[in-house]
Amino acid sequence: MKSQLLPFIQTWRAPLVLAGVVALLTLLLPVMAPFDHRLTVLIGTLPSAVTPFMTAVSSVGLGTPLVILGATVALGEALHQRYFHAAIILASLLSLPAFYALKQLVRRARPVTDFVRDTGLHDYSFPSGHSTASMAVYGVLAYMALQDLPHPWNYVVCGALVFLIFFIGISRVYLGAHFPSDVLGGWLVGLIIISILVTLTRLHDA
Repeated sequence: MKSQLLPFIQTWRAPLVLAGVVALLTLLLPVMAPFDHRLTVLIGTLPSAVTPFMTAVSSVGLGTPLVILGATVALGEALHQRYFHAAIILASLLSLPAFYALKQLVRRARPVTDFVRDTGLHDYSFPSGHSTASMAVYGVLAYMALQDLPHPWNYVVCGALVFLIFFIGISRVYLGAHFPSDVLGGWLVGLIIISILVTLTRLHDA
């Protein structure tokens, strides 16, 4: 039954389809301004009281917290002699430089916001690194939690990680670091990484 969960993402077709969607989105970026503007305005209507939450959740979307959690879970898998699962989690971390390559290829400028100016963000905007990293690493962890943890904790942990992925992406728009289409692109790139690693896991566990 478990092998029937997320049937599309567990096939080799998924990375190809998702890569095609990323390519299409990249081509459409020059005409995405109305979409980005409307969604940015909508997210900007959230009350200022959520700013501490958005700042905190954004901080766990890239860098040290993500690496520490991923490496810790990988170590736990290795200690339980699930070496392949540990390798898959580490691979999700090592695959993250992929979004830097795409940034250099697309070379989209960051939005002009106080946040970008004050934090000194000088790299390119598409795709969002936080969105890519959180989707790839937390997404792989969510899949493994769904498969391996006992019910109902598998759904609880998986749901919490999906919640985290979603709000990390929203936080990047709310804070002014990215356009919504940057976040969408990051999620799609992260899904490509998930699909490859999950498919390898399914084949290994079959």
